[in-house]
Amino acid sequence: MNQSTKTSSNDSIKAQVLAVFKHYNAAVASGDAEGQLAFFSEQWKSESGVTKAEIRTALQNHNEPGSKRFVVDDAKVIIEGDTATIDPVEFRAPFGGGSFYFEAKRESDGAWRCLTMAGTKIIDVSAENARSKREQIMSDPARPGYHFVMPEGTAMPFDPNGAIYWKGRYHMFYIYQDTQLGKRSDH
Repeated sequence: MNQSTKTSSNDSIKAQVLAVFKHYNAAVASGDAEGQLAFFSEQWKSESGVTKAEIRTALQNHNEPGSKRFVVDDAKVIIEGDTATIDPVEFRAPFGGGSFYFEAKRESDGAWRCLTMAGTKIIDVSAENARSKREQIMSDPARPGYHFVMPEGTAMPFDPNGAIYWKGRYHMFYIYQDTQLGKRSDH
């Protein structure tokens, strides 16, 4: 097999793996419990110990169409035989979100199903870098004692944009540009 054929085959497998997430998102959006369960291998176990049987029970007890979804636009897919690692996968939902990595396996019926998920490996490195930088900044003897900055993201327009003294405490405000649900909204 020449390099071009290998690359084409690998791209095709990656597309199949990513399609699993698209089907899951569609099943969640429509409230299709069986479609959601098809995403998970029978051997599924999350980092917190949740099994496919527990997911099945939860879907039987409460399954409404929803807006939670997995975003794989920036995910890297590494194929090793019949196993794939997908990292990072962004989870977005009205109640929050996060970044994860998934391991999927091509099962005996030829379908790719997810085996496990855990906190993304990529974000762990970013978090360590951020912590190191924060410690460097905090230990700077020339750093002001008080410096108001937003905790994350982009604050516009030109924040901080408000301060009050209320019930014996000072309160500072900023407008946060949240993109967690895929579109910018001010908070």
